Formats: sequence, C-alpha cells, structure tokens
Amino acid sequence: MKILLLALLFILSCSTTKDPGQKTVEHVDINRFMGNWFEIARYETPIQSECGAAKVTYKREKKSEIEIIHACHEKNSGKTIHARGQAEIDDKKTNAKWKVSYMPLFKNWHLFSGSLWIVGLDPEYQYAILGHPTHKHLWIISRTAQISPEKYDELVSLAKSKGYKTKELVRVPTWK
Repeated sequence: MKILLLALLFILSCSTTKDPGQKTVEHVDINRFMGNWFEIARYETPIQSECGAAKVTYKREKKSEIEIIHACHEKNSGKTIHARGQAEIDDKKTNAKWKVSYMPLFKNWHLFSGSLWIVGLDPEYQYAILGHPTHKHLWIISRTAQISPEKYDELVSLAKSKGYKTKELVRVPTWK
C-alpha cells in the first residue's frame, strides 16, 4: 500500500506539459524492450525515496498497453516491495512516449497518469535512459544488475546531452 501511495505522489508530481526541445529515440521495438531491467541510477523521487536496489519488468498486455511491475528493496528493512502500473503507448510512430498510470480505474481518462519517454536506447536493447519531457525524472536502466564504469559514464554523458542535470543522479545499489 505504501508503494502505491508513493506511486500516486510520483504521478501527481509529473506535469504533462511537453518540452518541445526534448527528443526521444527514433523508434522502440516494443517486443525487444519487454522484460527485466535493473535500475543503475535515477533522480530521487517520492516514489522511490524508500527504495535501494530496484528493478522493473515490462510485459506486453495488448497492442498499445504494457504492464509495469516495479520491485525494490526497502532501504531500512531490506524487504522487497512491489508496485504495479500500466503504460499506454502515447506515440505509436516511435513507441517511445508512454502514459503511465498506477491507478488503472482512471487510466482511460489520463487522471493520475504521467509521461515516461525513452530518450536513450542502445541498438542491442541492453541499456536505456528513461525520462520525463520536463526533465523532472530520469532513470538509467540495464538488462544486467551491474555495468562497467565506462558504460555508465557514456550513458550519463548521453543524458546530459539531452538536457538532464546529471549531477542529480543517484547510483542505485546492485540488485541481489
């Protein structure tokens, strides 16, 4: 329940105003993007303030709907907590802009939903950078729980080139 309330705070903190200068990747093959991803770094947000190590699983539900399952180890207890949400692909040309909701009853009206954009993605779908169009939120994710320092620096540099304040990034403990 606590993670659901934190998810609601996250969604409410997301303005849906789009920054015309913000760019996503040109195209996302949704089927290749599905599966498990580990958080490597993120901006601290209300939803994840109690999370240490974290991972997210994306599962295709329908043509333009995706189930999101977040799991994180609570900082104080080490207990794994989960949050479930749904994303709807907002830009079917690129598949890189999503509307995310943790309140499924309201998803059709886009109440309590926020924008999530894929702003960086390597050709092999091993690393991705997720952000918000107003640069309020940022995540660096990987298919593996750890990445090399060189790859991390490369991803941080890419996020910076997209206009994100990379000094605000917090490294996430390794998922075990």
